[in-house]
Amino acid sequence: MPDWKEKEYTKLKPIIENYLESLNNRDYEILRSLISNDCIIDRGKIERGRDNVVDWLKKLFSLSFGNLSFKCLDVTAGFFSDNEAQIIIYIKIFENNIEKEIFIESLQLENIDNRWLIKRIFGMSYDPDHYNKYFK
Repeated sequence: MPDWKEKEYTKLKPIIENYLESLNNRDYEILRSLISNDCIIDRGKIERGRDNVVDWLKKLFSLSFGNLSFKCLDVTAGFFSDNEAQIIIYIKIFENNIEKEIFIESLQLENIDNRWLIKRIFGMSYDPDHYNKYFK
């Protein structure tokens, strides 16, 4: 996990924790509260809009053959402006408590009315070169 004492992480820690908690607990109301109205998810197929993104994630979890859980191994983040930020989360995915995959999730954020919301979700498979590039 990152050093949460660093200034940029303290602003973004709640959305990272709530995002992973909502995935682990399949709490779609929390997830819905973290996503902007015009959010885009891009995982091979693009879905647009909060309801479509949440519905797509529900369908994804319904296809699972076991109990999926997500553990954050590392995070990097940066701010593009006062109203835009990017988070890259290095996640270990477990199915029935067995490690299945390492995944990198990129979240683009926008600050709307002093609240960080997810604007775009982009997932990519783990590649050691990507990890070495983004996580130092």
